[in-house]
Amino acid sequence: MEKGYHRLEWDSGVFGFNVASLTMSKYDDSYLLSILKELKENNYRLVYWRTQMTEEEKIISHGATLVDEKVTYHKGMKSELILNPESLYSITTYSHKEPEQALLDLAQESGAYSRFRLDPLFPSSLFEKLYNIWMKRSVDREIAHEVLVAKDIDGVLCGVVTLGEVRGKGDVGLLAVASRARGQGLGRLLMENAENFFIKHGYTEAQVVTQRKNIKACNLYESCGYKVEKIEKIYHFWL
Repeated sequence: MEKGYHRLEWDSGVFGFNVASLTMSKYDDSYLLSILKELKENNYRLVYWRTQMTEEEKIISHGATLVDEKVTYHKGMKSELILNPESLYSITTYSHKEPEQALLDLAQESGAYSRFRLDPLFPSSLFEKLYNIWMKRSVDREIAHEVLVAKDIDGVLCGVVTLGEVRGKGDVGLLAVASRARGQGLGRLLMENAENFFIKHGYTEAQVVTQRKNIKACNLYESCGYKVEKIEKIYHFWL
């Protein structure tokens, strides 16, 4: 029989407590309870379950909280670059060695609908730490190939998108627009520049993952031609 879970070394190290992810391929009440019991006995504190299973009420009855419905969007890339219209904003590569505070603030904004922010049991300080690390690793080009930032006519940083690769596809990571710059088409401008980056680097497909509750983000991606590829539910068990 499969083990049913695996330890998440990175999450455990960053959060300071043991974290695991369930890998059950089918729902079984007694098996789920036995795994949770084993994890609790081994001092695990948080368990994720990312699944497309439909037994939501049963899963919740065992102490889980549905913290996210993760939407993966997909789009085939055309070969022609997108011509950007005239804009009040300039898009450039972020070239500093360390993320400045404005960039860290945007990282926090990008996680407004994150399960780590919406889960009431998850410490807010750890949410902030997580997204700061995500941005720093992106700036270091450890988990991103490129970091594009938007600046206004005064040179003030007001938008960001991080770009990487997942399973041979171009991947949009963090995307955020400062509150003062919203409603002016900057999100679309960042996405168009992201797609141009993917096209220039030979990607024929791109993806972006967001939260179903993040209606504005979903509307943006769909308006840019992205289609829903899959929706997964993510549960947190606190032991």
